[in-house]
Amino acid sequence: MASNGSMRNVGGSAGGLKFGLIKRTGVVSGSNQQIATKKPAVFNNDSDEDALNASDSESPQIKNSKSKPTSSSFRSKAAREIQTQSAPNARVEKAKQAALDEDPNIFDYDGAYDSMKEQEEAQRRKRDLGDVDKHGRKKPRYVSNLLAASLQRKIELERVEDRKVAKERVEEGDLYGDKDAFVTEAYKERQKELRRLEEEERRNEALQKTGGDMAQFYRSLLDSHEQITAGSNLSAKDIAAATAERERREKERASEEKERLEAAINRGEAKINASNEVVDKRVLLKGGLNVSRTKLRVIDEEREADERDRERIREEERQKEREERERKRVEIEKRRAKEEQAKRLLEETEKQMAESEEKRLQKIAREREDLLQKMVKKSTEAVVLDARARYLARKKAQEQQKGEADSD
Repeated sequence: MASNGSMRNVGGSAGGLKFGLIKRTGVVSGSNQQIATKKPAVFNNDSDEDALNASDSESPQIKNSKSKPTSSSFRSKAAREIQTQSAPNARVEKAKQAALDEDPNIFDYDGAYDSMKEQEEAQRRKRDLGDVDKHGRKKPRYVSNLLAASLQRKIELERVEDRKVAKERVEEGDLYGDKDAFVTEAYKERQKELRRLEEEERRNEALQKTGGDMAQFYRSLLDSHEQITAGSNLSAKDIAAATAERERREKERASEEKERLEAAINRGEAKINASNEVVDKRVLLKGGLNVSRTKLRVIDEEREADERDRERIREEERQKEREERERKRVEIEKRRAKEEQAKRLLEETEKQMAESEEKRLQKIAREREDLLQKMVKKSTEAVVLDARARYLARKKAQEQQKGEADSD
């Protein structure tokens, strides 16, 4: 052993054997003693320079005196070393604080590892179950396809309507060429969007026809890489929530396994040894036992979510039907009100015309009656005058006859 002492078998004065730490008889110099006892301070860059400066400033007498180690010198050196080692390094602490200020989770290695595992678990669950939401539940399987199909049908109907309008304009020709055309900005934007969708569909169809070209291969590779790295930009809150969810699932899984084991033991299907360990676990792998309550709950939630989505779609359809019926009812009521108003107007017009005709006839009748009365009055006066004239004529004739008779 290369040290200050060695294990030796030394013969004693009594002729017996001695075993132990035997110090060397040689004298260790002061420089060697200082180098052997000196230890570098951790996180202390100035300790070596301080030690060198102190050694240079000491006098030769002090160096010579230190060449012989004593208990007090050992204690003072140990105290200085402890003090220098315990003193914090200002630069290291400052850099650490700056890093913590920039990112509080920079030294959270366990959290980063858990987030990586959570991403791997999410990708594995996505491969096993398909698309899942942020809570780890499976998304509805057919609703997105139904919505996409509905959107595609709407787009096709708009295209058919546009083609119909264009055909009508072609048939019209220059019939309305002198009229001003008014087109809204929303209609223009919608037309641009429809043209863009048509171009995209044609491009996709061309890519599907050409098949396995390298551009399609690299595009699919890039899309898959983006899907894998989509969950890397997670916040600390999302990581903490995912970690809590994972711990909860692990606790539920352990509780379910314990319950299944106890149920199997109570039924006598599993045996345990003296250490309460299951001797044969194959009985726990029978059909139906692997379907945990968590998975059943997830399946029920998925079924309920699908049912809610279908119910929502049916409700939207029923709402549209109700709105359509209400619109038709309002149109019928408006048309009926217009018809009734026109009928009342016609009746009022006929009534006014009848009243006007009756007034005209009454006026004619009054005029005729007045004329008749006037004519009757005139005829009565003529008769009286004629009778009077005859009376006077007879009287005159009588007087003449009487005068002639007297004269005779």
